[in-house]
Amino acid sequence: QLAQPALRPVAVQALSRIPHPATLPLLIEATDDARSPVRATALDALCPFADIATWPVVQRGLQDPAPAVRSAAIRGLLSLRGHLSADQLVEFLTPLVDDPDETIAQQAVYALGRLTGPAAATALLRQLPANNPASPPTASLQTAAVQALIWHNTTLALTGLVAAWDGLAPAARLALVQGLPTLVPELQPQAAQALQRWLGAMPAIPEHSLLRRHLVLALGQVGRAEAEPLLRSLLDDPDRGVQLHAEAALRQLQR
Repeated sequence: QLAQPALRPVAVQALSRIPHPATLPLLIEATDDARSPVRATALDALCPFADIATWPVVQRGLQDPAPAVRSAAIRGLLSLRGHLSADQLVEFLTPLVDDPDETIAQQAVYALGRLTGPAAATALLRQLPANNPASPPTASLQTAAVQALIWHNTTLALTGLVAAWDGLAPAARLALVQGLPTLVPELQPQAAQALQRWLGAMPAIPEHSLLRRHLVLALGQVGRAEAEPLLRSLLDDPDRGVQLHAEAALRQLQR
C-alpha cells in the first residue's frame, strides 16, 4: 500500500500504530510524500523510535513549507536529544522562534525551554523586548519565552527576566510573577527582591489591580521575611483585593 500514492495516507496511519523497528524505513520513505499530512504523520510516528537514522528527515522537516510538518519535526528534534548536543538542538530550534506561523514559533520557544544550558537561555532571552527593541515579539511569544525561561531555573535566566520587566507586555509580566515562586530555593532571594521592587513601584490604580494582587500572592509564596513590612503596608491598600491577598501572604510568612 505504501507504494501506491492513493493508499499511502491510510498505510502511514496504520504504520504509525505499529511501534516496531521494521516500520522505521517505511516511515522515513513516507516523509518524502507530496502531501503534507502524510509527511507530518510519518514524522510524528518516527518520534518514539528516537533513532539517529531519522535525523536527515527531521532536518528537512524543520524547513518544510507546511506548518504541520515543521511542528512534527520540532517534536522529532526533541526526540533525538540523546543523540545531539545541546548546541546542535539550539542551532536548529533558534530560527523557528521567528517562524511566520506563531504557533510554530511558540512551539520552538517551549522546546528551547525544555533544554538546559546557557545557549538555550540566551536564545530565549533574545525573544524579550529589552533584547529585541527593533522588532519586539508579540505578547503571546513574550509570554511563552518567559515561561520557558522560568523552566530553566538558572541565575542566567532569572537575571535576564528581571532586567526585561519594564518592556514586557502585561500578560508576560503576569506569567513571570506567577512563575517566580516555582524557582529553586537558591534563586528565591533574588526573586523576592524583584517582586518587592515591582510591587513598590506599581501605582495603585485599577488597571494594575490584577498584577498587584498576583505580586502580593507571589511574595507570600516565596516566603521571605523581609517582605513583611511591605505586605503590612498593603493592609490599608485602596484595592480590597490587594488587602485580602496581603493578609493571606502575611499568614504564609508566619507558618
